[in-house]
Amino acid sequence: MLWINSWYQLGQDGGSYPRPNFSSWFRTSTGPTYAGAGSSAEQSLQNFFADVRDDHHEVARAIAAESITLLKNTNGALPLKSGKEAKKSIMIFGSDAGPSILGPNGCPDRNCNNGTLGQGWGSGTAEYTYLVTPLEAIQAKALADRTMVEFVLDDYHYGRINSTAAKAPNATCLVFVSSDSGEGYTSAEGVLGDRFDLKLWHGGDKLVLLVAERCSNTIVIIHSVGPVDMEVGSMVVDFLGIC
Repeated sequence: MLWINSWYQLGQDGGSYPRPNFSSWFRTSTGPTYAGAGSSAEQSLQNFFADVRDDHHEVARAIAAESITLLKNTNGALPLKSGKEAKKSIMIFGSDAGPSILGPNGCPDRNCNNGTLGQGWGSGTAEYTYLVTPLEAIQAKALADRTMVEFVLDDYHYGRINSTAAKAPNATCLVFVSSDSGEGYTSAEGVLGDRFDLKLWHGGDKLVLLVAERCSNTIVIIHSVGPVDMEVGSMVVDFLGIC
């Protein structure tokens, strides 16, 4: 096995080689010496709770920003202005804009699509130390700009979605939709690993169309693990972007 070759090549079998200072299997200071051996197996100090973060958040932010793909920007809908030129009213729609009701790490190996989608699911996922949602970030900026923000995070509350989008037709409406997938050893919402199709989850197509029919300035933001079919939705919105 290749990992065994690397183990010996780098001298990790020697006593002087630094040992890992954390375990990804649990958060207590002590745990099984060998992962998967069971609770009755030999216990030892595993987690040293070392904070190894430096400027990693800046790198992560740069990678996230560079991964955004702007597909359509009619009449210069973006970037949104700030200060005295800021929008007076912003309407936000979709569960993908807000926090998960279970918390950022509430689903094992991220095997759910609840709240804003930051990563697919599987054994290679990471635990969030924090997760700033689009709603939270927009509200913080809107507070400084004295912009009114309203939102509906329930993807299926069509009555409230319709009334909110229609109450201020000159507002800027932001619709957040997503599509998820992951590793096939576990499932999310009936999807075992790979997606069945290229559709948006949680009725995303309908959500986009409902808002766009009532709001003259609709902006769609997609968080997706891969391509999605937006042929219909992209024709009725001013901006379309994939993250």
